[in-house]
Amino acid sequence: LFLSRIYTQKAYFFPDKALQYANSGLQIDPNNKDLKYFKARALYAKAQSAIQKKENPNPFLEESTKHLDDIIENQQGLGTNIYWIYNQRGLNQYLEGNYKQAIASYETAIKLLPTENSATINIANAKMKYAETLIDNYNIAAECNKEEIKIATQYLNSLRDKKDTNLEKIINNRLQSLKNISKKCK
Repeated sequence: LFLSRIYTQKAYFFPDKALQYANSGLQIDPNNKDLKYFKARALYAKAQSAIQKKENPNPFLEESTKHLDDIIENQQGLGTNIYWIYNQRGLNQYLEGNYKQAIASYETAIKLLPTENSATINIANAKMKYAETLIDNYNIAAECNKEEIKIATQYLNSLRDKKDTNLEKIINNRLQSLKNISKKCK
């Protein structure tokens, strides 16, 4: 009953209602993985809303990630659904600015279900954001970490798509920035 209401409420579009139904269901069955997952998705939607309102999204993300980590820890019987849990955890980590952790979650999701595209798109965004953040930070910092620059370079090279000339220009620009920063590193 609670799951059908959550599906009806669409956790992303009506997160308050979805949270209400998930919490009611979890009071009856506190170990229900589906309810925890939908609660995590609704909390993620609340975090996105908080960002738009220029409010702190962290309480929502922390609780969402707690539920996802609990599901991952006890993942028996989840099958391909575990893909969506790792993908959602990556989304949470991305919003928190933990791009390397997000990439790791997306990589796990892709290994679990390589035919699904969501994590593949998300990992590309996380790799690009990781490189951009590194460039921004190192352009103002006196010191830098060559290993992180190497990782960012590998991430960017993994995104290459010769058919997309705009993406190639962006990647080449970021790679040049990393190369320039690497020259300045001690």
